[in-house]
Amino acid sequence: MTLKESEIFIETMKEFGDVWTSEQVMTVYGQKSLQEAIKERRSSLSKLMDIIAKFIN
Repeated sequence: MTLKESEIFIETMKEFGDVWTSEQVMTVYGQKSLQEAIKERRSSLSKLMDIIAKFIN
């Protein structure tokens, strides 16, 4: 992933309330494509929301 793509990732995740720094993105997802990183993170967020919903209910 390029630094420009990391900025796109950050802006995309910010829409979901998931705040990242460029350094964090590059550390965790730097070896993946932007599309792979977004897909993986959205999946993780979905799983987290499912766990929270089960806990609340």
